[in-house]
Amino acid sequence: SIKEALEVSKFCRQRYLIKQSDPNFSWLMQRFVHFYARDAWLQKKSNPVGWVCAQRRFPLGVARTILKYPQRNESLPDYLLVVDDDTYYNMDLFYEEIMKPKDSSKPFVGAGCRVTEGRNKKQGVVIAFGGFGLTFSKASVQRMLIPLDSTSETFTSWQRKTLQAITQDNLIFEKSSFRDGMNLAQLMEAFALEEPFTNISSWTRGYCFHGHWLLAIFTQIYGLHSSEFMDALQGSEITHGAAKKKKVTGICQNVQGHCNTTDLACHYQSPEDMRTISQTLANAG
Repeated sequence: SIKEALEVSKFCRQRYLIKQSDPNFSWLMQRFVHFYARDAWLQKKSNPVGWVCAQRRFPLGVARTILKYPQRNESLPDYLLVVDDDTYYNMDLFYEEIMKPKDSSKPFVGAGCRVTEGRNKKQGVVIAFGGFGLTFSKASVQRMLIPLDSTSETFTSWQRKTLQAITQDNLIFEKSSFRDGMNLAQLMEAFALEEPFTNISSWTRGYCFHGHWLLAIFTQIYGLHSSEFMDALQGSEITHGAAKKKKVTGICQNVQGHCNTTDLACHYQSPEDMRTISQTLANAG
């Protein structure tokens, strides 16, 4: 109901105000609950309830898609793209700019439009503007399928660091969702399901994340990319700096419905928009 949707916003926003001085409430959680949808913004949505419910679907969809590959005995893709239904990707450009020059056997996560909170470089927050898509290389997907078993005799340094991040750092209170031997895809699924919206009156941690936030957090704290922060495709980024200054570059500058033939990704595209840009590209080719 709309009442429950607003309760979600209230829980997340008030938790930031009340818990920000709590030493167990990590800097990462402080940042993300601070950004969570305000009730006034939420009420402007055409379907606030649907929007709130949809925020779990991104991590659940990605986790379950990744888990299906070994379950079906299927090979992993060279690249896994996570996009909205109104996102257009120029796959010829994707091949030329991503697939051709890069090696999918190396960890890579790229955002069509990267959003960077740059006021504190030591505690930077980087997320993807969801509608412009998110790309995972085969190596990154493989990492999400590696069992994190503390008793393993072939425990790698990456497994050790990741297990420590979950069980000791516990930056997003994910420890309660983790069971020894889980992989990251299983953890993502369990985390997204642990405290349902239907039981908000009993929430302790809650679920205070917009759609792609959890994917970005997993990328950053569990080393799914070759460096700390995900890549910005075509140098496309929204950077929030000091004194509330904002810098917008690349395809992040595109307004609703606008799409250039040189853009790797476009957001807010209707089916007609997609047909038009496809025809334009076909005529040019």
